[in-house]
Amino acid sequence: MKDKKTGSALLLLALFAIIPLFGESVTVSGITFEWTIDGTYLEGTLTSPQAGWVSVGFNPTSIMEGADFIIGYVDGGEVFIRDDFGNRRTSHTPDTREGGSDDVTVVSGSETAAGTVITFRIPLDSGDERDHKFVNGQTIPVIFAASRGDNFTGIHNLKGKTNITFRW
Repeated sequence: MKDKKTGSALLLLALFAIIPLFGESVTVSGITFEWTIDGTYLEGTLTSPQAGWVSVGFNPTSIMEGADFIIGYVDGGEVFIRDDFGNRRTSHTPDTREGGSDDVTVVSGSETAAGTVITFRIPLDSGDERDHKFVNGQTIPVIFAASRGDNFTGIHNLKGKTNITFRW
């Protein structure tokens, strides 16, 4: 009996070793953002309660301005995602149009009538001045938005804001 308990304890320890320890989530205006930080990357999942695009913006300075945006949608089973920068109070543009780089990687995505789910991966420090540099323990404003359109340009019908402390 002792060997089974020891084996179970070792199995649990092994599982904890491969599962990121700092996974967290927040829901704002119906949009859920879940994230883990693993090494030098943040892996995030955005879930919208409607079909269409969904986005997260890290550390805006004024409404949308200055935010490091990740925006994505799924069309025909294909995931489209972009690394954007809040170039004005109420607009954003691809980092690559602003002299930056596209530093987001698609992990997965799906869209049904019940909503859109996008999972992405970004570096904690991409070196791109258009991207937010994540610092352990720092609290920043984070904005969310979603639209019913499968594109990067449609106006959002859901939006919200909260503060998040990222820890690892």
